[in-house]
Amino acid sequence: MSFVPPGPAAMGGLCPVGGGKLDLRVPWSTLAEESREPGYLGRLGPITPGQARYLAGLAAAEAGTQWRVIVTSSQGRAEAVTRVLRHGNDAVAGLVDRVTVTISRDALQLSAAQLSAAQLSGAQLSAATGHQAGKSTAAAERVLAAVVRAAVRAADEADLRTAADVAASGGCAHREASAAYRPPTRLWEYVTARDLTCRFPTCRQPAWRCDLDHTTPYDKGGRTCRCNLGGLCRFHHQLKQHRLWQLTQPVPGTFTWTTPTGRTYAIEPDMHPV
Repeated sequence: MSFVPPGPAAMGGLCPVGGGKLDLRVPWSTLAEESREPGYLGRLGPITPGQARYLAGLAAAEAGTQWRVIVTSSQGRAEAVTRVLRHGNDAVAGLVDRVTVTISRDALQLSAAQLSAAQLSGAQLSAATGHQAGKSTAAAERVLAAVVRAAVRAADEADLRTAADVAASGGCAHREASAAYRPPTRLWEYVTARDLTCRFPTCRQPAWRCDLDHTTPYDKGGRTCRCNLGGLCRFHHQLKQHRLWQLTQPVPGTFTWTTPTGRTYAIEPDMHPV
């Protein structure tokens, strides 16, 4: 019986050929080789930490790769989402089309301190690629530093939002609310990162595949705001509209379902690996 090698050797020297197809999600602790948490490829599933670092190293050298950063609490709940701005020819993409990095507040504080002391290095990440070491190292250093800087800005904005929410009645200051029915990209990215899956208690459909539903209907005064939006798969979206079912969102991100028999079930935001 043969087994697939657990790290980059399984890639067989894979290198970009254009036309990025892969969507990589990876915790910061995995990039920094501080944990054995796996990475994830969209529509495929978990991959080993070594494979995740290998693909992230390839992505770092490609200007066309999109980098998204999710700042989480120490428990793994999404608090802010931002993107890393890259300079170069965005029309050119490699093997990896998008990389999503999750970084906890604890790790961010440490990494920001290292960055300010000019200690943050991409050597470990780029070494996993096994080729173009000098170019990959420099690219990885730039990308990892940019990830940290973007995460710090997003965390600061999240702190301001939280302070405004605490001062506001109802627990939300609606700082990022939209007057439109369809949520703008910034809201869509935050809510899908916060929810991760359909908000029905037993459903595991990924939030990016779900409808972004207004808990209180838009035509009945419901805001297009993170305090009134949640991911629901099409089936549970239709179930929620049934007159015998009720769905409320008493706290932004926390949903309470009431069944036709009067039973209630509360579901809180899913956790990201950190």
